[in-house]
Amino acid sequence: MIRPTPPSPTPGHDRGDQPPPDHARQQLSTFLDLLFADDVGYIHCPTLRRAGRLGRIKPSWRENHFKWPKDRERTIDWILEQNAAGLEVYITPYILATEKRTKGTAVSRHLVHADFDGSEFDHEKLARLGGFAIASGSPGHFHVYVPLTRAVSADDHTALCRGLKTYIGAKDSKINDNDVLRPPGTHNHKDPDNPQPVHVWGTMKPQPQDPSQLADILGVSLGGPVAGLDQGDRRTHRFSQGEGGGVCVRPSPSANTAAGHGLSREFQDVLSTTKTTNLKRPGGSTYPTRSDALQGVALHAMQRGLTYEQFLAQVTDSRNASSSWRRPHELPTAVSQAWEAARLRAEALPPIRTREEALELIQYLQQQARRPWPGRGGATQWVVLNAILDVALSLGRIEFDFSLRDLAQHAGCAVDTARRALKFLAKEGWLQEVHPGSPRGLAARYRLLVPNRVLADDELVAISYTSIHDYWAAVGSSAKHIFDGLTGGSATVNELVARSGRTPQTVRRQLQAFERDGLARRTPDVIWEIDPSGDLDAVADSHGFSGKLASRAAQYAREREARSAWQVQNQHQADLDREVFQRARQRYGQPGDFGVRVGDLRQAIRESHSERTA
Repeated sequence: MIRPTPPSPTPGHDRGDQPPPDHARQQLSTFLDLLFADDVGYIHCPTLRRAGRLGRIKPSWRENHFKWPKDRERTIDWILEQNAAGLEVYITPYILATEKRTKGTAVSRHLVHADFDGSEFDHEKLARLGGFAIASGSPGHFHVYVPLTRAVSADDHTALCRGLKTYIGAKDSKINDNDVLRPPGTHNHKDPDNPQPVHVWGTMKPQPQDPSQLADILGVSLGGPVAGLDQGDRRTHRFSQGEGGGVCVRPSPSANTAAGHGLSREFQDVLSTTKTTNLKRPGGSTYPTRSDALQGVALHAMQRGLTYEQFLAQVTDSRNASSSWRRPHELPTAVSQAWEAARLRAEALPPIRTREEALELIQYLQQQARRPWPGRGGATQWVVLNAILDVALSLGRIEFDFSLRDLAQHAGCAVDTARRALKFLAKEGWLQEVHPGSPRGLAARYRLLVPNRVLADDELVAISYTSIHDYWAAVGSSAKHIFDGLTGGSATVNELVARSGRTPQTVRRQLQAFERDGLARRTPDVIWEIDPSGDLDAVADSHGFSGKLASRAAQYAREREARSAWQVQNQHQADLDREVFQRARQRYGQPGDFGVRVGDLRQAIRESHSERTA
């Protein structure tokens, strides 16, 4: 097959040529405006320093982010400076809502992209789609972009990116909104002696495509025009051409998204409050902060069938007090974060009707618990949460009773420590106290929930919870937490710090202790792993830790017996006082009755008590 002749590269950007600084800045500026338009959020710009000759410089990857459009000029200057310093610079093709480069957090998805790494690229195919390409600096490698006339949902975006990949014959599967690609105006430093420029191939004057028509060309199916949007409520996106490219302008809300449209009266009141903390929640409780309130209203909006655009319009409507909850340029980002968190909670917390659904939720929570737990109490919170999840898994229920002593015994910590961890977990949304229990010994009842902050799969860490043992009960939760980090596989000190949330000093000190006890070993590459020959029972015997759990269980049993005896005695005294009061009231009447004074009744109670105990 004879390939059509590709368009000529932009002047001054032939392969091997160094682009003029002014031209590189102009291309980069036009490219960023074309991709991001008036989105508000964070632009992520990771950098890579390649290994130097003879291994004198180790390769290093570093994540960076800037606010967009607030830091637009600063971002462009920084990218050009890093490129001049010999670093590889990448960007995400979409503005993200958070400071972490997390999948699924794009503010909007109004284009599709693909990464072509091959020998023969068909530019005519791309021209038929109205897209443009960036030559990434390696022969035959291009980054392809096709703008859309309107934003699409995350699922539709993934389908379109997959279709574009197949259409152009790409092999690299870059279909996510947190992918990183090279921007024009920079260089590819794979060959440090001959860095190749990254530049626009041809012109950057694309023609935006309707997502439905593009899906037909690519041979994929979409779920809808915009997820959850009615035909009468479609937004039209303007695409204005400019010198060297275009700018995609996002629409303003339509009139039918007036304040409170689609929300219940209780949640309309939440958006109307001016309080900064403890906002009244429908049902009687409160939202600790405005961020929690935004997430709660977003979840309610989803359940009522509203779209993100409708929810954003309601929050930012000047008739609602919520429009002043953040600075004008920060509010859309806060709304986007709340909507994404609510979406994850809605997906993770379906109605629980059967034991199998309860077990599925518990296993999901065990997976979500595999995250760093920093701070002084982080290790204890980790073991207490996993102890609760173990109990829930054995019962097959998400709502159950347990006492503090039982929980402390199961987690291998003190009662007061377990109490503090429970308060923290309830605050973070892991569980809810359904019934507080009673002084007479009735255990409290708790219900498991999806936490306030749900992490994506790529944010979770490789760590598993190991069973409690006399050794862990003696050395503490922090040591157990670090050892649990090794269950995810061999790791360096820095990787264990990321998995456990402990400080590097604590991790190193504890690993040395594990090495002395024969529980962990260090490889020649300074990578730590669990020593398969290690014996916890033998180590506990050598340190005199054997029987620690049994001793603690016996202590708790004695405390329970003492409390039960006190309750029996206290109940007996309460019954006696009640009987005496009833006899005195029958004899002398109620306080306030004609001729009956409170002092006389008290005297009668004392006399009746003397008669009862005589």
